[in-house]
Amino acid sequence: MLASSGDVLDRALDTTVPSRPDVVAVGALTRSGSIAAAADVRLVPETFDDVDDAHAVSLLLDLDLARGSLGDARRLLPALTTLERSGRAATEAVAQHARGRLALAEGRVEAALVHLESAALLTPDADPVWLGWQTDYAPALVRVGRTAEAERVGVAYERSARAHGSDHAVASALRVRAMVTLIGDRIAMLDEALEHAERAGSRGLAATIGCDLASLLLLPGDAERDRAVALLHAAEQYATVEGASPLLGRVHRLFDRCGAEPGLPGGSPSSVLTDAEHRAALLAARGLTNRQVATQLDLTVRAVEWQLTCAYRKLGIRTRRQLAGRLGV
Repeated sequence: MLASSGDVLDRALDTTVPSRPDVVAVGALTRSGSIAAAADVRLVPETFDDVDDAHAVSLLLDLDLARGSLGDARRLLPALTTLERSGRAATEAVAQHARGRLALAEGRVEAALVHLESAALLTPDADPVWLGWQTDYAPALVRVGRTAEAERVGVAYERSARAHGSDHAVASALRVRAMVTLIGDRIAMLDEALEHAERAGSRGLAATIGCDLASLLLLPGDAERDRAVALLHAAEQYATVEGASPLLGRVHRLFDRCGAEPGLPGGSPSSVLTDAEHRAALLAARGLTNRQVATQLDLTVRAVEWQLTCAYRKLGIRTRRQLAGRLGV
């Protein structure tokens, strides 16, 4: 049956790239690794039926997972389920990809593959910057033994990313290639990936790639321990500043593996905390509730909770009394 003119128009408009300014802004901040700054932007889904709302929820999920807040990420499931039923391929694909990432974070690889394969089928030629489902799909395939298929996905992803011209996308694709390759030089791939990530200003991706490289450089027989330790210190600094606890945990495990000492927390609170975290912490230390802090700073309560959680972790404290002491309030 021939498609109607309305169907053709709908498909033409069914892009995986968002257009809403706040979504575009948070996407750029997230890709740059500016987790705390991204959390400061008030990102609220509106209709739950278009690609902008799908990306809004997906970005909120990314921020939750980046800081290790699996419980907060799970609370987004009802919104993702609604978006999956939108009837629009791009919207559904973004939601499916997000659900796949959540399932992987929960250790449910088979469930993740169901969602990631749906995203792949819905948008085989998706924009590699905004919907790079391959970053999760290819490694998941390896984990269930589908290595040859994973390699094909990785090769196609790299081709798409290079055609797009985005350094961030190329860095992501090369990282995937290094994770799944059967015959390639993984260290060379990661070296090039790191160059692209640094050129793009993608600090979070660069820190993650640095950990990947360090893990390979610490294999028996590799004589580049000093470089591995330097990469880990750089990743540790990033993860500490941005409150990326899962990444920080991985860094410390690699430090244990090579027998090196992680950097010790120190310096003044203002040198450890981001500006946003410092502002929220000062108000909280002065006795304001989270809701009062949110009102004064024009943030959501959830954003304030995140900033204070990061501040507590970075300062090595647990209570507001300790917070007041560290800040001298």
